[in-house]
Amino acid sequence: MSKYRTGTVSGICFALVFFCLTAVGPWSRFPKDAESCVVSAMLGGLLAFVVTMVIHGRRIRRGNGEGVASALASIVIGWVLTVTIGFAAIFILLEAVWFLVLPFSHVSG
Repeated sequence: MSKYRTGTVSGICFALVFFCLTAVGPWSRFPKDAESCVVSAMLGGLLAFVVTMVIHGRRIRRGNGEGVASALASIVIGWVLTVTIGFAAIFILLEAVWFLVLPFSHVSG
């Protein structure tokens, strides 16, 4: 499979799974915050597409990227990295707010 096809399958599947977990899962927020669920699923799918495409492209260049098994391995690695990158981004954003915004929130100009 090509890196674009593998990335597309990964991105679409990740977005659908993420949306189902946030909208229909046991901790459903969909009735209250539908836009957030849709946007989060879209961003997660886009990130999964890019990460999987890069990983599978490297596997193809190394010569072991042919076949469905290799594509599935790239998708699994892409999903793990997507979740890791997503949590890291949230953590960094929270740290930035905690250390950069909150200390100066009491200062009035």
